[in-house]
Amino acid sequence: MVFQTDHSKGSLARVLTRISDCGVNLSKLQSMPIPGSDWLYAFHADCEFADLAQWESLLEAIKPFIADVLVYGVYRNGKLHKNCDLNNA
Repeated sequence: MVFQTDHSKGSLARVLTRISDCGVNLSKLQSMPIPGSDWLYAFHADCEFADLAQWESLLEAIKPFIADVLVYGVYRNGKLHKNCDLNNA
């Protein structure tokens, strides 16, 4: 997902706290400046969750703290087998 917060003290921390409170694992967070703006950033986040209800609960929990959210997709976490050779895939 991609979201943005306002540029105020603790704004990102409030979102991250809600992610943790919902029991969702934040596996990646990357900030990117928004072109043409001063001090505004988009945050790209990869999250791991148990089921869609947990995900939907998270989206509702962060709504008051973000300007916008875009979900690129929802997919199952794939596990590689011990003997999987990615070079021959």
